[in-house]
Amino acid sequence: VPSIPGFGFSQPASKPGLEDSATAVLYLKLMERLGFDSYYVQGGDHGSVIVSVMAMLNPRVVRGIHLNLFTGNTETAFLTKLLVGSVFPSLVGLSTEDYNKVYPLWDRFLWILSETGYLHMQATRPHTIGHGLVDSPVGMAAHILEKYSTWTNPTFAHLPDGGLGKHFTKDELLTTVMIYWVSGTVVSSIRLYRETISARKFPIISAAHSIPI
Repeated sequence: VPSIPGFGFSQPASKPGLEDSATAVLYLKLMERLGFDSYYVQGGDHGSVIVSVMAMLNPRVVRGIHLNLFTGNTETAFLTKLLVGSVFPSLVGLSTEDYNKVYPLWDRFLWILSETGYLHMQATRPHTIGHGLVDSPVGMAAHILEKYSTWTNPTFAHLPDGGLGKHFTKDELLTTVMIYWVSGTVVSSIRLYRETISARKFPIISAAHSIPI
């Protein structure tokens, strides 16, 4: 199971420019050198973008992909459908159940705003926050484990301990933190956000693509 360059077990890039798409090319070359001519790939978060690009670049060898983060289509037609659906859900094929999951949009916007502060910081000032984290194990733990709380269950944000013990053991949580602390890769890992955002490369998987998802 490969780790992205600069994440935990993998050596960081030696020069700027190693964003998600470039990493996908790197993995394709790695698999070729290892002798694999047909395989399946799985990815989450940045990994989902990386394996998606792998599939688009070389569908001959990537037989299928599994994603636990899907890069959706945000073209004008989609946004128009979203707005029309807020008033006339039946016109865009939304059931009552679907409608309740999507709307009201303001609630979704507030959730995104409250949960993506880390992304903005890491994509614009990765070294500012990175050097603070690499200097403090407590700071690093707080930065990482906060997402284990609110992304497991948004209501956990209101609990004194963030609800961390409800789904994870202390060993599991500390193992994740220690991977970054011992390897000293927290700065290089969050820099991937900066590299990818700066490159303005956000691949979209087409529904008509031949790769099974």
